[in-house]
Amino acid sequence: MNFRRATLRITTTAMAVLSLTLAACGGGSGEAPPAIPAAVVVPAAPVVTITNNVAAETATGDIVFTFSFNRDVGTSFTADDVTVTGGDKGAFARTSGTAATLVVSPPANSTGTVVITVPDGAVTDAGGAANVAVTAQKAFDTTVPPPPPPTGGTVTFSTGFAAGNRTAEGGEFGGFSGSNLDGYNCNGDPANCGSGGEFVPAQAAADSYFFYYHQTPTPAADLYMGIYVQAPGVTGGFSPSADTPGVQLTTQTMLKFKLGQNAEWFGSTTNNFMIVMDLGKRYDVSGNTCRLQLRRVVTPTAAAATDYEIALDSFALVQDCAGAVTSVAQALAASPISQISFQGVGGGIALSDGTRTSGANLSVPNGAGVYPTTLVLVGGISFTSPPAALEFSTGFAGSNRTVEGGEFGGFSGSNLDGYNCNGDPANCGSGGEFVPAQAAADSYFFYYYQTPTPAADLYMGIYVQAPGVTGGFSPTADTPGVQVTTQTTLRFKLGQNAEWFGGATNNFMIVMDLGKRYDVSGNTCRLQLRRVVTPTDAAASDYAIPLDSFMLAQDCAGAVTSVAQALAASPISQIAFQGVGGGIALSDGTRTSGANLSVPNGAGVYPTTLVLVGGITID
Repeated sequence: MNFRRATLRITTTAMAVLSLTLAACGGGSGEAPPAIPAAVVVPAAPVVTITNNVAAETATGDIVFTFSFNRDVGTSFTADDVTVTGGDKGAFARTSGTAATLVVSPPANSTGTVVITVPDGAVTDAGGAANVAVTAQKAFDTTVPPPPPPTGGTVTFSTGFAAGNRTAEGGEFGGFSGSNLDGYNCNGDPANCGSGGEFVPAQAAADSYFFYYHQTPTPAADLYMGIYVQAPGVTGGFSPSADTPGVQLTTQTMLKFKLGQNAEWFGSTTNNFMIVMDLGKRYDVSGNTCRLQLRRVVTPTAAAATDYEIALDSFALVQDCAGAVTSVAQALAASPISQISFQGVGGGIALSDGTRTSGANLSVPNGAGVYPTTLVLVGGISFTSPPAALEFSTGFAGSNRTVEGGEFGGFSGSNLDGYNCNGDPANCGSGGEFVPAQAAADSYFFYYYQTPTPAADLYMGIYVQAPGVTGGFSPTADTPGVQVTTQTTLRFKLGQNAEWFGGATNNFMIVMDLGKRYDVSGNTCRLQLRRVVTPTDAAASDYAIPLDSFMLAQDCAGAVTSVAQALAASPISQIAFQGVGGGIALSDGTRTSGANLSVPNGAGVYPTTLVLVGGITID
């Protein structure tokens, strides 16, 4: 029923429309309908949006601009349709009919703004509609920042000497001298002063050298002379009104160079030479230019050119520019080093660094009857950082293992028990506090050996094996360990009982057993180093022992001839700290080891005890 009504309604409506249409077409008095104006279609213009790939507020290099269109513009858009100011157009790429990219390079070493414009009518779509101008911009800064200061390792001041009084790095070098005999200014006559050397490229940089001499016909009362070397690229000395560039130190702690002097000067009683480091930062002190200066007097070890390593913290701050800095460390942090000189300064103008006094040759003639003071500088000058520390152990854990899994324990004996303690606590024993109940640095292990009466011969000690090493040494193969490279110092924290420390034989001994196996006449041999130490306190104290102060106690039939060769040839597999006294006491050539053979405790026994706290490092 609803369907029929709907059909009837539509039909009636259609008839009404038809009737109206016919009337409109009629004649008679009917008027013609008004004319319908022609339709005008205005096509929409293509719209371009410009973006770039630099998220930061300021670009520091090339900028990639992207052009995005709201409709396809085909091939009508090219690089020529883009106007660029403040930069140079680079690669252009049309990625689709609605997108393209353009690389723009800002000018080098400058600041400014790149402005990109797509002018009116530069682009049309398929229907011929043209764009409206659009502009975008991006700030840039391409100035080259100074290189960040090095944060470790070796910093080079120079690598060697080249021609034209320039180092291989372009720094100026030369000599200077004078004495009371020439008005404190040598006239350049070769009979009085002069220089020479062998330079790059005729000589390798490390072997290049420069020498300078000053000689007097009679002994001088006052004399100065020296060699100066300026930092890379620095020539002509210091700017009178601005900072002077140089080499900026960060973690470096040592100055390294190779220097020699003439035999006459070296053989005299005033053979110390002086190092002067002038820093480049300019300070204004009452309207005058001031620069920080550090000095260090060095006692030479040989006349021949010799390698020196001088700790920077051993220099004296001799010019602080009215308190601009108060220490050597502050000076080196505040300013780069612009010039280094090596000098002989003697007689009435000799200088001190607070510990040593500089010198020159004022008393020893050469074969020609003159009094020469000569310096020769070989190769480069550098600053070095401390080597990375090697962790032999960081502390004591349970089950007689270090945190690194190396075995540790104690040993002892004397003439009173057949040189082998029976383990009775009345005679020997151990204890401590270990990880994880205690922090590694505070963990400790102690071992004691005590006798009811004074022993004639006694040994005891604590041994610690390298990371992962247990059960001692392999009888047939190399044993792993910690390999020393540039490290120079053994560090540990050790204490001993008051009775032993208060006795006359309180020195303890360090034994380092190396892991490499040597076959000597069919028998296993391992290199061994020893060092006897005089304790500084009974309480556990920090010790830093130079590796080169050890003695090569076992060389395995001449497999090595020095401590340095031994440490280069083999890792360290075990370190022991020992008390060895009486008839079996040992020497390292300077000191003799000891044990407590004479001082009883409150219980009337004679204890020798060692406690090792925390880790063992080699740095």
